[in-house]
Amino acid sequence: MIPLVLSTDDDYSSQMLMAAYLKDVNFCRSFVSKANGQEALDYLQNLTKDPSLANWPDIIFLDIKMPVLDGWGFLEGFTDLTQDLQKIPPVVLVSATNTAGDISRAEAHPLVTALIIKPISNTALKKLSSLPELCDYFSQEENSSANPASTTVS
Repeated sequence: MIPLVLSTDDDYSSQMLMAAYLKDVNFCRSFVSKANGQEALDYLQNLTKDPSLANWPDIIFLDIKMPVLDGWGFLEGFTDLTQDLQKIPPVVLVSATNTAGDISRAEAHPLVTALIIKPISNTALKKLSSLPELCDYFSQEENSSANPASTTVS
């Protein structure tokens, strides 16, 4: 189980559903939500004041289209923020659409681990839990118990 998820999405309902779902399927222990990329960057910047990074997220779910600062803008700021850090969490883009432009841009970005189409599914979580960056959080038993529900793009 992942200790801490940071989710950035301007849709409050999506945030609440995702938080409940991720906890219900034992994907994460704690869930922090931010409404846009700027709020998320401000939150992370504040966390860097603690050298231990004790409350640093273990994974970031990031919506692409948001007001104030979108997912791509967040990634620019996050790249700068994490230059001197040892612990850089995987970033999973979460989008309602899978345009060719978003897919190619996500695949080209060094901090993006995966692109998932909303709504998030058991299949997507199973795929994420098997990634090298995340597999240590999950036992083999947990990985085999997820029930496939839909496809993902990564």
